[in-house]
Amino acid sequence: MFFALPGSGGDGPGWIVLRDQFGAIRGVSSLGWAKGYADGGETEWTQTEVRRLLVVELPLVPAPNAFMRWLDDRFWRLRAWLGLTTSDEDFR
Repeated sequence: MFFALPGSGGDGPGWIVLRDQFGAIRGVSSLGWAKGYADGGETEWTQTEVRRLLVVELPLVPAPNAFMRWLDDRFWRLRAWLGLTTSDEDFR
């Protein structure tokens, strides 16, 4: 966004980043507009996934060791940079 009026910060795009207790990225999803996250209702956590209705669904996959945690973190960063992550648009 090159120009925004005061109070319109939620109109821009954003990211949902799921991190584990060590700070490593375990999942990424893009948002077409950040305010869409606030309108999605409650976040639901289960043993296998985290989801927010019409916004995001990410599997909860634990890393078996520190190296795999580091490697998965780098892959999530690469996927986000290449635009290969899910988006809130996938749920509409």
